[in-house]
Amino acid sequence: MWEEVNLSPSTGNLLMDWVFVLTGLWAVIRFILVPLWKSWKAKLSLSYCPSIILPRFEKSFDHIRRIPSRRKNQKEHKVNLYRLTCSCHHGNSRRKYAPSQDIRRLCRHLRKELERSNLLLQYDELIQIIIDHRVKDTCYKIVQIQGDDVAIGFHPRSDFVRIYARRMAKQDPPEGPPTGHYDKFTFLLSQEIWIYGDPPPNAEIIIPTVNVVVSEHRNRYKKDSGGPEAVPIRT
Repeated sequence: MWEEVNLSPSTGNLLMDWVFVLTGLWAVIRFILVPLWKSWKAKLSLSYCPSIILPRFEKSFDHIRRIPSRRKNQKEHKVNLYRLTCSCHHGNSRRKYAPSQDIRRLCRHLRKELERSNLLLQYDELIQIIIDHRVKDTCYKIVQIQGDDVAIGFHPRSDFVRIYARRMAKQDPPEGPPTGHYDKFTFLLSQEIWIYGDPPPNAEIIIPTVNVVVSEHRNRYKKDSGGPEAVPIRT
């Protein structure tokens, strides 16, 4: 009932040629075009935003440190504190495309190694608090509020804004300026309300500054990328 199909040598060779061509095409797409597209997309998203450039450590830190993975046994991540590079997935997906010494390069392994090596103490208090809260944002802008530095962390599409500002110390007068430790505050831009806790000192000054900074970069993002309207993103 079944008929045996015999392929001629020329037909068999043609099929093999097509298999070879399709395999090669898949490899080009998978290993060349897709990585290029991802790197272009990552660089573009970072280009819309201001950020913080960290001071470089001494040249003696320019070597590889091997950090054990907390999820996979016998796996290590290669960290360089001088160049702020890490071989982990997050270090190689988006963070590595940030400019040299950019704070956005700091994945979990770099942050933990900075802490373990006591190198965080070489940064000022404002930088330390941003790193302590895991450097989550795409954009960072440091502004002056009553003569003190305040950092604004945000993404052009997000309605959530993180504010890093000083708290009032016990000896501070009610009118300020605050001289206490830095802390993180979260602001919902569309409703102009503070969430996850109380507002920072000088909130009435910080709010219009936040609106100006975020609106400027949001408009640029929408104009250049054709990005959608801002949508709430979970923090």
